[in-house]
Amino acid sequence: MNNGQCENENNNKYKCNCSIDYTGNHCEIFRTPCLSQPCENNGKCFDYNHTFECQCLFNYQGIYCEESIDLCQTNFNTSLCLNGGLCQINNHTIQCICLPGFTGLFCEININECYTKPCSPHGDCIDLINGYQCQCKSDWYGYNCDRQQNSMSKSLILRSSLSSIFHLKNSSINLSKILPVRSSLIPIRIQYEFRTTLKQISLLAIGKRFQQELINHRIVTNLDKKIMLSTFIDHQEQWIMIIIEIFPLWIDVRIGKNSMSQRFYIPAPSFEDELKKEIIFGYRNYSGCVRQIEVSFNQGSSILLTDQLIELNENRTLGCKR
Repeated sequence: MNNGQCENENNNKYKCNCSIDYTGNHCEIFRTPCLSQPCENNGKCFDYNHTFECQCLFNYQGIYCEESIDLCQTNFNTSLCLNGGLCQINNHTIQCICLPGFTGLFCEININECYTKPCSPHGDCIDLINGYQCQCKSDWYGYNCDRQQNSMSKSLILRSSLSSIFHLKNSSINLSKILPVRSSLIPIRIQYEFRTTLKQISLLAIGKRFQQELINHRIVTNLDKKIMLSTFIDHQEQWIMIIIEIFPLWIDVRIGKNSMSQRFYIPAPSFEDELKKEIIFGYRNYSGCVRQIEVSFNQGSSILLTDQLIELNENRTLGCKR
C-alpha cells in the first residue's frame, strides 16, 4: 500500500519496504512525528508540517514537557504564599491556605481584629496577629476592659510599698507557690523584668512544655520543645520586660515595653495542668536582677511579688553583676 515495495522472502513470506512517510506490515500507517509519542508527563502531541509540538500540562514545560514547574515558588525562589501560607495546587488552580489571622489571594492581608471594635469604651484596641489586645484605662480590667474594679476585686490585689527588686545568684523563684489553689487559673498573665550581665541563662519555665532562655543576646521561647520565637535584644544590661498571657487555646508573648504580642496556638492537651505544676523563674538557676514580677489570673486578681511572699536562698547578692 501507499507505494510500498513488496519483497519476497524465504518460506513463502514477504516484506513491505515502505516509503519514508509510511510504516506497518503493509505500509498502511502514515508515519507522523507524533507516532513515537515524544511528549512526556501526559502532554498532548500535535503535528505541524512534518514536525510536532507538545501541549504540556500547566505545571510542565520544555519541548517534550520534560521539565517540572514549581508554581508555588516565585522567580526569586520564595514562596508564592506570604506570611506562612501553604501553597496547594487543586484542579489546575493555585490556592494559598492562610494561617489564622491572614487573608487575601496570597495571604498578604493581616486581618484587623479591631475592626469590630471588641474593646469597651474603657479600653484601646491593639490589632495582633489573629487576635487583639485591649489596653484598659484606670480602674478597668478584663479581656475587653468591660469589668470595673470595685472594693471586692481591689482587695484581691496584693501590693506593697517595699522594693520588688530581687538580686539573685544561681537561684530561682517558684511563682506557683504564691498562687492560690483554684480549679482554674486561665486566663493568666505573668509579667517580669530582668537584667543580667550573663549571655546565657534560663528565664521562665511553665511545667515542662514552656521555657524561655537568654542565649547570646536573644530571648528564645520554646513550646513543646519547638522554638516559637527568637527575639534579639540590643541592650542586654538594661531592664527587659516580658509578658506571657495564657488563654485556653493560645499563648501571647510580648518581649519589650513597646513591642507587639506574638500569638502561638497550644496543641492538645491544654495548659491547665502545667500551671498547677510549676511556674519557675530561673528554672535552671539565674544570676542577675529581676523586678516587677506580677501574676494576674481569672481576670479578677493579681499578685505583685515582694520579699514577704517568696523565699530566697542564701546565694542572694547585693547587685546584678556576675
